[in-house]
Amino acid sequence: MKELEHGTLIHGRYRIQEALGKGGMGSVYVALDESLGVQVALKENLLEEANAIEQFRREAIILAGMRHPNLPRVTDH
Repeated sequence: MKELEHGTLIHGRYRIQEALGKGGMGSVYVALDESLGVQVALKENLLEEANAIEQFRREAIILAGMRHPNLPRVTDH
């Protein structure tokens, strides 16, 4: 899948600023949450299989319930 370009708007809210990295399940970008006016990390799911989409959703839900200074805070999925 092609890397998202600088300035791309995702879900009418997240404006891509730069790519951070790419892993087995997805790419991570620095983005501006235009609704809140804050910088966020945005993870893009690269897999389209139903089980991979469900795994991505479960990861977001589990991470949303965790609090640690070295973990990102989930605000949307």
